[in-house]
Amino acid sequence: MNKSLIIENVFDYKYKFSTNNLIITKYNDNGNGNGNGNGNEKEKSYYFILDGNNSKDFGFWIFESFIFINLLIELNKNNKNIKILIKRFNNNNDKLDNDIIKILKFFNINNEIVNKIDNYNNICYSPVIYSLYHHRHNLNKDSYYNYHLNYYINYINSNLNDYKKNENVFINNNSNNLDDTNIKKFIIKNNGIIIDDFDIKNNFSILNNATNIFLFYNSSFYFNCIFLQNKNIYFIENNIYRPNGINSHIFGNPFLKYLHDFIFNNNKICLLNII
Repeated sequence: MNKSLIIENVFDYKYKFSTNNLIITKYNDNGNGNGNGNGNEKEKSYYFILDGNNSKDFGFWIFESFIFINLLIELNKNNKNIKILIKRFNNNNDKLDNDIIKILKFFNINNEIVNKIDNYNNICYSPVIYSLYHHRHNLNKDSYYNYHLNYYINYINSNLNDYKKNENVFINNNSNNLDDTNIKKFIIKNNGIIIDDFDIKNNFSILNNATNIFLFYNSSFYFNCIFLQNKNIYFIENNIYRPNGINSHIFGNPFLKYLHDFIFNNNKICLLNII
């Protein structure tokens, strides 16, 4: 299942939104390039495209793009000079950049990250494209996607720290401006753990040894819970029918419904509706 797109002499690329299409513009001396040595005069460069066809959302980027990281791991065995190409990577130490660096480190990936093509004499590798908003997905029967999803999950489960059992864990992922004070008080009163930072290995290890997990519904639910089994997962919602709420997602988006059902089949999911 190590199938990837291989494209030579790429000048630029973009995703066609809501489809699975990657639109490639190739370099040529007459039409593209600036003629100052960035064309075929240079020694060949290698890029691995690790973008996603979605907004700048780390949790969704994981499932559109990063779960295919095994392709890069295999390519690295024969070529140590592949650059990771992520247009959304700004090199400015913002939260998204740091999150990307941390997940790559967790997977022991040390390739240089760039946000543009600097040599058009190149070979670009890319996973087969998936878009969160493409409504014709049938991931239940997609052996390619599920192979890489399971690789991603198995890697996580094989690289966790030992951690003491804990009854209650609260993931403080509040992006909805909801009051979480009472939830924190409940967790602290019951000797639970509150996850506030983004230490991937430690956080995954804590969650793997928890019984009850509390979190607000957003993309971090998929990122934090996809590998879990036999947990009680409590969503904290004040309006389950809001445009980006869980009901809107799982009933209107086949991609997210598949990921939700994957987690639901391995855990017990409950809704805490805050009025």
